[in-house]
Amino acid sequence: MRRDFRSNLRLLRVMGISLLIITAVIWVFKNNPRAIGKLRQIMLPSKVVSPQRWILDSQKLYTICGHLESKRTEYEQEGSFKAIIKNHSEQIKRVSNQSYRYLERCHALCDSCRNNHFLGLNHQQIAVFRGTPANPGPIMEKIEIDLNRLPAEEKEDLKKGIPFRDGKEKLHLLEGLNGLTTE
Repeated sequence: MRRDFRSNLRLLRVMGISLLIITAVIWVFKNNPRAIGKLRQIMLPSKVVSPQRWILDSQKLYTICGHLESKRTEYEQEGSFKAIIKNHSEQIKRVSNQSYRYLERCHALCDSCRNNHFLGLNHQQIAVFRGTPANPGPIMEKIEIDLNRLPAEEKEDLKKGIPFRDGKEKLHLLEGLNGLTTE
């Protein structure tokens, strides 16, 4: 009988210690979500935790305006990724184990430069630019208006850039600037 009592007592101690350990582990995971991720990495194979992805950063350089457009595509299956890069192997460079970069040079203007224009300053001369004031492209033409004869507010507007939609609006802006020059 005494033996049963001792074995029961040992069993109770083991159960109590186990319960304490389980409670501590639950408390740690509840208060530290990163610990769950670390436990998953230890307990589960990496493919189950996060599937392998292949990344292709595509960049298109427009040589006329000098603008660069970037796009990132992630592939979950190696086969579809390998099929894509196989067709463009000369332009694709490996960046890291699963990350690649594709650079295409295009002798054209980007969409922004094709569709947008603005008046701005280039070396103390009024110029018509392609693009936007925030992302200017090449100069289309230079305008002969004496900046020294313009009011300070107009010079500031030209420094910031004055967008216009079409040739008619451009002429209207230039006539307005020409009419503001002081003698």
